[in-house]
Amino acid sequence: MILSIKSVARKLWAFGLYPKSGIASFLSKCGRLPLCHYEEKRLGDAVREKIERREQNLSVGWAKFGKVVRFKFCGVSLIGFSLSEEEINVQQFYFYRSAQLLREYLNELKALNFQVPTKKGFSVFEPGCNCGGLLFNFADHYGAKIHGADIYAPAIKSAKRLDYLKEADFECADVIQSQYLKKFSDRHFDIVFVSSHFTHIMHVVELENYISELKRISSTIICVEIEEFAGRAPMSFYLKAWGFDCSVKDDITYGHFSH
Repeated sequence: MILSIKSVARKLWAFGLYPKSGIASFLSKCGRLPLCHYEEKRLGDAVREKIERREQNLSVGWAKFGKVVRFKFCGVSLIGFSLSEEEINVQQFYFYRSAQLLREYLNELKALNFQVPTKKGFSVFEPGCNCGGLLFNFADHYGAKIHGADIYAPAIKSAKRLDYLKEADFECADVIQSQYLKKFSDRHFDIVFVSSHFTHIMHVVELENYISELKRISSTIICVEIEEFAGRAPMSFYLKAWGFDCSVKDDITYGHFSH
């Protein structure tokens, strides 16, 4: 019950900090109703930026630039406003990433013999956490101690603001190509949680060394990735090569690695 109250309080806190993000998320759901239409337009070429960073073997980070959202009913525009770069992150990676989504992920992973630890204060680290949309649910619904890192400064700024109890650790860092992971001891974290992370870094030259470091600092790694993406081999092919147990459902790959 306490954990549920924490989650509700965090949502209210987030809405107070980023009201336009919450409204945009709500309108996007309303856009599925009859006669309703939700649309959004980027104010820059985020896809081109990602491609350019990949060509330079750089970590991608989240797409930048603001966007404009509009909501129409019966073809008549009723609401329109712009979202800043930070507000986009909170809309996309916090309001869209619910506790129910995490529960669905964990239920799928049970088939791979993964069970959420029951000890109080077990530790979870998420590289590429953005603003902590799924990571916060480990704390609020499972009692975990959470640590997140992301190369994208606006996302970490949001994560720290959303941490209203100041109980999490968030750092802005390039977890892939720096010595960041070296500071953690062997099996420092009970879980390393990876969500749509490997998908975006398959171009990195030192990827296998990075995977080895994630294995070193964790007791268990769990991941949820897109199976087919941008013409590469299926993600399950790579995860199996890295020693993960895998299953695929609805084009989502679930992977689990334990020592």
